Amino acid sequence: MADSSEFDCLDPILTLSMIPSKLDLDQNGYWSIDEAASLGRTLKDKGSQMTNFSAVLIRMAKYDFKNRIGSKSAFKQMQHVDMDFFKHFRGNIEMCLPIDPNLCGNLEARGRLSGILPEMDAEERVQACRDNFDSFCKRLYGEDYEWIHHASSQYCGESTLERKDSVNVVTYDAVSIYKGQPDSIVGTTFMSFLVLLLFIWGMLLIEEFRAIYNLMYVIWYVPSIEDSNATFASIDDGKLFVRRLPKVHKFFAIFCIGLPRLVIAGVILVVGAFFLTATNNLQDLVLNSTALCFLIEVDNMIHAAFLGEAFQKRVTDNCDVIQVETSARGAWQSYVFLAVVLATTAGWTAWSYFHPRGLLAIGMGVECLCHFDGNCFGKTLLQTGTTCSETRLPDQPRLCAILLSRLRVVDPIVKNHRNLTSATLRCREGDFYSKAILFFPSQRVSVVLSPAKAMANPALTDDAVSPGAVAWVLTSTAFVFLMTAGLGFFYGGLVRDTNIINTMMMSVVSMGIVTLTWMVFGFSWAFGDNGSTGFSMFVGNFDYSLWMGLDMKMWGDSGLPGLVFAAFQMTFAIISSAIISGSLVERMRFSAYCIMLALWSLLIYAPLCHWVWGPGGWIGEMGALDFAGGTVVHISSGVSGLVAGGILGPRRHVEKDLGPANVPFVILGGCLLWFGWLGFNGGSALSVTDGVAARAVATTFVASASSMLTWLAFERVLKGKATSVGASVGAVAGLVCITPAAGFVTPGWSIAIGALRAPWCFATVELMNRINLVDDTLDAFGLHGSGGIAGAILTGIFAVEDGLLYSGSFELLGKQIAGAMAGVAFSAVGTAIIVGVMKLLLKLRIPEDQEAGGVDQHTHGESYHSPVKQYPKASDMSEQTSDTV
Repeated sequence: MADSSEFDCLDPILTLSMIPSKLDLDQNGYWSIDEAASLGRTLKDKGSQMTNFSAVLIRMAKYDFKNRIGSKSAFKQMQHVDMDFFKHFRGNIEMCLPIDPNLCGNLEARGRLSGILPEMDAEERVQACRDNFDSFCKRLYGEDYEWIHHASSQYCGESTLERKDSVNVVTYDAVSIYKGQPDSIVGTTFMSFLVLLLFIWGMLLIEEFRAIYNLMYVIWYVPSIEDSNATFASIDDGKLFVRRLPKVHKFFAIFCIGLPRLVIAGVILVVGAFFLTATNNLQDLVLNSTALCFLIEVDNMIHAAFLGEAFQKRVTDNCDVIQVETSARGAWQSYVFLAVVLATTAGWTAWSYFHPRGLLAIGMGVECLCHFDGNCFGKTLLQTGTTCSETRLPDQPRLCAILLSRLRVVDPIVKNHRNLTSATLRCREGDFYSKAILFFPSQRVSVVLSPAKAMANPALTDDAVSPGAVAWVLTSTAFVFLMTAGLGFFYGGLVRDTNIINTMMMSVVSMGIVTLTWMVFGFSWAFGDNGSTGFSMFVGNFDYSLWMGLDMKMWGDSGLPGLVFAAFQMTFAIISSAIISGSLVERMRFSAYCIMLALWSLLIYAPLCHWVWGPGGWIGEMGALDFAGGTVVHISSGVSGLVAGGILGPRRHVEKDLGPANVPFVILGGCLLWFGWLGFNGGSALSVTDGVAARAVATTFVASASSMLTWLAFERVLKGKATSVGASVGAVAGLVCITPAAGFVTPGWSIAIGALRAPWCFATVELMNRINLVDDTLDAFGLHGSGGIAGAILTGIFAVEDGLLYSGSFELLGKQIAGAMAGVAFSAVGTAIIVGVMKLLLKLRIPEDQEAGGVDQHTHGESYHSPVKQYPKASDMSEQTSDTV
């Protein structure tokens, strides 16, 4: 560090301009905060006139030099420090410090510049101050920025820090912020928050566009329909009655409910979007996003206030699920329309980034598009495809105007309402208003409904709850949650001792991140029912966001409250996300991994879970079997880990044949995984009364034992020794393979599954290590990816009744292969997009020196090897005691 005595004779302002030329910068070109603080304390000791300036200097070092997020926060701090001392300070926050020529003039008058600057007139002094400040800023911000001076007769020049392409530093984007300070958590938080907000905002836009469309449709079209003014009247003895709705009430509902809702949605759309596009920094982004979310909540509350829960409760308590036949003509137009909406939303996002004021035009254009679409969008809400003969109304009740808009679609059925029977009418939970409006338009009629035995998610009652099922699934939830800790020990024992803490943290942190993502959106996207829309095949909806309403619902006919089922499935999402870390440890930044974990759990795991287990998911509807997650959990995580590891690149300075650092950790982790897997597979039966849970637990035990012994035999023959690590890995391989088949095969066949799986996994791991195309650090793909694929195929062979060995048909085997390959393709492509985009925006890899020396200390400030405490010897203690006496 420079000698502080060099600053003795300098005035604070000129001292500020000369600091970079006097201090040593670190290897990244930053001014160390320690050096800044030390200089500030030195200047403070020189006299009272330096006190205020040194406080400013330390604040600048903290807010500007270290974090490097632009000049805004630094000079904002200066505004609050001794305004008398900086009485000539002028300009707004986005303007940098203007230099007062009076202060510069005082320097010469006091004779403090005799050895530094020659004698100058006033104009020369102004130029000298400006040049010094230019030098300071270029040293601080680099050559990519320049100071644009605005000449003034009173000041020596107001200067604004700008890029050479005239982009103000205060408004440069988050990517530049992060690149400016790669190790700063500010940049990482900013990026993750911004990406998540943009994604959520895009989904909200689509929902708002749909609502706006329906309201516009009602306002312009419904008044022209004859005999459509009917509503709910009463339900008695299992019969649904409706009565005629006076036209006065009808128009009140349209213009007093529909129009305000349209106005509110449009205001939120425009104002909220301007909030996000006008953001300058992280603090503003948080505040603006919070305000936007508040407005959306107000909108939803107003929406809900008009619904009237009394209608819903009185109708749905005795509602049976029955069907309606409709025509599918024109449905393709709806998909074209939805594609246009999505493309327009993407275009809006790109345009508003560069031209925020273009947002209003695009938003209005989409509203017009929704308005002129006609009737085809209504078909999408009611139908699953162009060849579908079944109409499924949505689960969640919507505003009456939205239900009114569907009247045109089912108009032929309305005319023939006298012929409605249990075979032609589909009545679902939440359709309290649609039953009245859609099917009984003009006169008093009644339809006999059978008891509510097939409702998707009936109300929660004591009689419906199965205590045995609840106890078993809650216990299994705890078992599966423990598996993540076991995975941490299992992975931690396999890496170098300098990376154990980081490796275990990559598993543990998923407990926090994925719990929240699953609760906020993940569960709803995985298990929400999109009704008959084309999206129901691929993703759920927002009905269960924040687990809304699950505490008041049963989950199907399982005897489980909705919250129990959601919590159980949450533990699956947690362990799935943690498995990916096995391919990425020892070289990926922890902050980048956390961002990837959140995105992956929402964008890859939740949709794939819906494909297999969700209502209307296309793999499940196809008939493919996956009892506990061979495709959902293991194929997705194993393939994703392989792809992410390939994009990340191999480790440096690490030999592949390094042995595990802590074998006891591996054994402990393997045992915890085996223990937890009993709940993983057994709990997936969701019941204890039909013997499926018992079969799943038994096959889990047997397959893992068979696989472990087979693995040990291969190790003994091929490598000469049977190792404890091999025993643990072999058991886990068997557990992975039996997962999709646990409830579908007999215990006898599970021996064969485990025995066949072990050589498959053994060969995959050895082949991956030999070809060395991707550095799969802990063989996550070899164990989980290939194991999930093998399990899916073997399920198609050994499954009772439908498997190849029982039925002699290849139908189920073909479906299993198709489902597994779909999981592989979706996981690979989706992960490649997520990690590829992150690689463009963020730094994914840790620095080379940290990778060589170990990640634990640099990332977490902790080490597996704790310092050894020096205890006094017994002799020393006795001597000390005698001296005291």
